[in-house]
Amino acid sequence: MERCPTCRATLNDKIVICRRCGTDLSLALAAKKKGVQMESLAVRLLVTGDTQKALDAANQALTFNQTDRAVLIKKFISCLTKYY
Repeated sequence: MERCPTCRATLNDKIVICRRCGTDLSLALAAKKKGVQMESLAVRLLVTGDTQKALDAANQALTFNQTDRAVLIKKFISCLTKYY
């Protein structure tokens, strides 16, 4: 997380409480971490050929963290499922 979602102060990755406004960032950081884990799971499931579970994992990743990577993974899996 580069900026505090409350006051937009610049943060470093090790900060859990914003120095400017005091916002507790632990839940946001946990959601970001879970999103990255779900993105990785989606890719691993895709490699094993389980496209439905991979799509489910990609959707879960997007609920935790809207990243370009998660969007691309979901679009890629969606394209694959249209042709198979």
